[in-house]
Amino acid sequence: MDTTKKRYYLNSNELAVLMANSGIKSLYGLGSAKPMDNKDICMVLHSLYVNKIIDNYNQEGFVIDKDVREIMGIIRKSRYVMAVNAEKTDHILKCCYLGEKIAVVSIDEKSRDIICIYAMDKEEIVEELMQIAAEGNSLSISLKNVSDGQEREKVAISAETTKDFINGYISKYCKEE
Repeated sequence: MDTTKKRYYLNSNELAVLMANSGIKSLYGLGSAKPMDNKDICMVLHSLYVNKIIDNYNQEGFVIDKDVREIMGIIRKSRYVMAVNAEKTDHILKCCYLGEKIAVVSIDEKSRDIICIYAMDKEEIVEELMQIAAEGNSLSISLKNVSDGQEREKVAISAETTKDFINGYISKYCKEE
C-alpha cells in the first residue's frame, strides 16, 4: 500500500498510546494527552484495534499497522521538524518530521481534538505547501532541531515562492537512511 496517500485520524489519547509504544516521548506543536487510567487505556486499545490500527494486543504488547509504524518510525528517527504556520491562523498548521520520507502531523481545524498523521515523499510535501500558498496563504516555516527544540531557520512562503526554493530548503534537512 502507498503510505503517501493514507491519512490516519486519531484522538490525542490514541496518538499518545501509539507514541509510547513506538518510543516517542513528545511531538512538537501538540499539547500532552490527558492522563489515562487502566480503563481509559483499554478503551483506547479497543478503539485502535477496531479501527485496524493495531492488532494482537496482549501482555507482550501489540502490533501497530505497518503504515502507522512507518510514520512513527520517521518521527522517532527525525532530527528536524518543520512547523508550518499560515498567516491567517493562530496555531501550527502542520508539523513535518523530516527523514527519508516526511511524517506530517496536523490538528483538525474544526474539532481540535482530532490529529491527522500521514507520510509523504519530499516531492509531495513540496506540492502540498505550494498548493496552500497558491490559495493565498502566506506560510511561515520554522525549522527546529527535534532533540533540543532550537530553531535553526525560518522562511516565508507565498504564492510567488518557487518550487525549487521549497524543494531545496526541505532537501537540505532531509536525511537518507
